[in-house]
Parts: sequence; C-alpha cells; structure tokens
Amino acid sequence: MLFDKNGKILGLIVGVGGFLGIGEKSVAIDMSAFQPVPADTAAAPAVAATPPSPAAMTISTMVKLKVSWTKDQLKNAPDFQYYKPPSRTTGGPGGSPTTGMAPRPTTPPAGR
Repeated sequence: MLFDKNGKILGLIVGVGGFLGIGEKSVAIDMSAFQPVPADTAAAPAVAATPPSPAAMTISTMVKLKVSWTKDQLKNAPDFQYYKPPSRTTGGPGGSPTTGMAPRPTTPPAGR
C-alpha cells in the first residue's frame, strides 16, 4: 500500500510479470483503477438462529479488488522504486546517527 502523509491510501504496489517471483517488477497502481468486487458468495454462511462465529462474520466483510488495467498496460507501466535512505556517512567525530539522537559524549562528564 502506498500512503500519503495523512495516512490516506494513494495506491497499491503489485508484482507484474515473471514466474514465481523471478523477473517480476513492482508497479504502483492508483486506487481509482480498482473496483471492489464482492467475495465469493458460495462461502457465505447460511442464516441460523445462533450468532455466527467470528470466522463466519469475516466472510461477509471480505472484498476483492479488480483492476481495470490491461495486461499490456501493466507490462508497460514504469517500475516502482522503493525508497532507499541515503547511505550513512559520518563527517568525522561527533557525527550523529540517523536516528535523530544527539551524539554520545566522547569524554566523561566532569566530577566523575
């Protein structure tokens, strides 16, 4: 899933092409290209006098997504590049780590 800064889903990243993951590329597809499709209705539980089990309740909330793109559109779509943070380099002594934490003192505090 691809999110914006506010947590809204912008699109889905899907694997396209290849065989068993070999030769596959990742493609970002905008959410507007998907249509919700009801899950298989044959698996829906029958109406009963007793409350349904949690497993039976999840069946009614499952939805499949169908993409409107053709096979050729998926093949020709650009590869999605996952974010790779810049490699960590230290500018010498006192360089802070990429965690945002202050560097550790190199000498013990006075009075010890």
